[in-house]
Amino acid sequence: MATIHPFRGVRYNKAKVGDLSNVVTPPYDVISAEAQEWYRRRHPESAVRLILPVDDGCKYKNSAACLDEWLSLGALERDAEPSIYAVLQEFEVAGEKKRRLGFSCAVRLEDYENRTVLPHENILAKPMGDRLNLMQATKSNFDSVFGLYSNSRVPEIIRPFTEREPDACAVDQDGVVCKLWKISDAAAIKAVQDELGNESILIADGHHRYAAALAYRNQMRQSVGKVDPNAPYEFVMMTLVSLSDSGLVVLPTHRLVGNVAGFNPEAFLLKLKDSFDVTPVPASELASAVEGQSSEKYVFGLYLGGGQACVLKLKPSVKPESVIG
Repeated sequence: MATIHPFRGVRYNKAKVGDLSNVVTPPYDVISAEAQEWYRRRHPESAVRLILPVDDGCKYKNSAACLDEWLSLGALERDAEPSIYAVLQEFEVAGEKKRRLGFSCAVRLEDYENRTVLPHENILAKPMGDRLNLMQATKSNFDSVFGLYSNSRVPEIIRPFTEREPDACAVDQDGVVCKLWKISDAAAIKAVQDELGNESILIADGHHRYAAALAYRNQMRQSVGKVDPNAPYEFVMMTLVSLSDSGLVVLPTHRLVGNVAGFNPEAFLLKLKDSFDVTPVPASELASAVEGQSSEKYVFGLYLGGGQACVLKLKPSVKPESVIG
């Protein structure tokens, strides 16, 4: 099952770059072109220059050159000891304060058929190829894959290490406070390894990064002509959070469909009633009505315009895969 290792992380040197809030960015795939330029202007050592370099025909080489330069100038430093890294995020959802505790580590890459690392998204060739090209040029993982595991004891092993001042702290553009603690205690690391030894990991975010790491591993195996289980390319950086964590929040994905020629709301609702129980609600109460059905598996809120809204609940006799794409 899941194999995790400590690693010597490369981190920003606060003495060189100053406030870490000015250099952190969101994941590469949610940064618009405008935001990319804003992050570049905000700080010369912004992480955007590593994870999303300007496409001037040599963007992957530019990222590698940037990494090498920052290491040589001391803006980035490699930790002396192999470690895992406790990560605490503090944020608000609908006015409610949340705290989510995870840890970053190196996870052995596993082919999906082994059922040790579990995906839930399809992979697109272009973004996967982009991350693979970046990995080939830099030989680094800049963004960690976000994974979930079911064990509830691991957080209690990690939590005591978060009672001191963090080794790093930053606030992102959304106001999320992220704190990090380096854990090099061998006994604690061994305890975490033992607890996760019988666990599978579900990829919550980072499918293309994981797929790129798998492809890079396979390329390296072919290049060196053997399988070295301890080679760095046999692992990928992941941040893991327990499914029992109270700060783990899954937000709904909303879809907006417009300009549908010949759309007839009444006929549409009539067709939906073949598979769903349809309950009309005031549009102003739609969100709370859906929230009130949170114990149900398949519930949707539907707004048809003109103040017309309803809650859709899949009928027990209907197979989800027959109507939900």
